[in-house]
Amino acid sequence: MDLDKLFEGINAIQKQIKGFQQEMREEITGIKGEVSEIKRDIKNINERLDRIEASLELLANRQFKHETEIEVMKKKFFTRV
Repeated sequence: MDLDKLFEGINAIQKQIKGFQQEMREEITGIKGEVSEIKRDIKNINERLDRIEASLELLANRQFKHETEIEVMKKKFFTRV
């Protein structure tokens, strides 16, 4: 009789453990999905930052070109004056 109760208790504990394991699997799956979304967001942000950096480099090059042209024009002007 005591063995029957022991086995019933063991079975009840096993069911609880299986339920807990299932909950943890679902939780882990959800977390993995969130991590994937975060990775995708980070990748998109990095791509945007790369485009911004490229744009800033273009602007800096244009500014340098214009500054150089202005310096050349100043030199030409002052050599004439």
